[in-house]
Amino acid sequence: MKQRYARCTTAVRSLLAVTLLLFGWTSSSVAQQTLNGSTDSFLSLGELTMNLLPMGKGTSSNCILVWPDGRFHLERKQQQLPKRVASLKVFESSLDSEQLQQLRDILKDQSVEKLPPYVLHPDLPLNVPWFQTFRATIARAKQVQSIGYWKWRGGTPGKPPNTTPERIKEDWRKAETTLGPLVDWFHETAESASKLKPSVAEPTACQSELESD
Repeated sequence: MKQRYARCTTAVRSLLAVTLLLFGWTSSSVAQQTLNGSTDSFLSLGELTMNLLPMGKGTSSNCILVWPDGRFHLERKQQQLPKRVASLKVFESSLDSEQLQQLRDILKDQSVEKLPPYVLHPDLPLNVPWFQTFRATIARAKQVQSIGYWKWRGGTPGKPPNTTPERIKEDWRKAETTLGPLVDWFHETAESASKLKPSVAEPTACQSELESD
């Protein structure tokens, strides 16, 4: 009984920690590029996964800021349960010309530009053993576009996130399909950058210099 209680307590604490981490990066946004030569990033990507399934229990949170000239700031955070401390590594470098052009081609796709605005999150708490969310915030010519999705496995009918309105679920499914190339680009870039020597730069949860909720 005590062991079962300890496992439940650990899971609850981990879920709380993940929720706080989640709000850490989803509250940030990319400031719009201005005509006077703003140095703010033009793209922010973030992906968070929580896994409380028997195999592979843990959480991961990756995010990246990209500047118009190709410079980037990447943060990779992981916590393997039952460990209470997460590992965090920061990487800073520049995209090569091919990576940057591929990114620009993905972002200018009309299907990406026409996606509905990102909905912050389902109702909390999330009564599921596994979930993942991805968010992209893009500085367009006249506005800042925030898009993304949530997905999960299992859960209880009548409890979040399964109580999310069907319209929002459909928007998330569409966004997941449309953003597939951008997610793949993010994963490939993160894996490549992780081979570099970690930076001594301070972690920022990939928040831009100017924020708007």
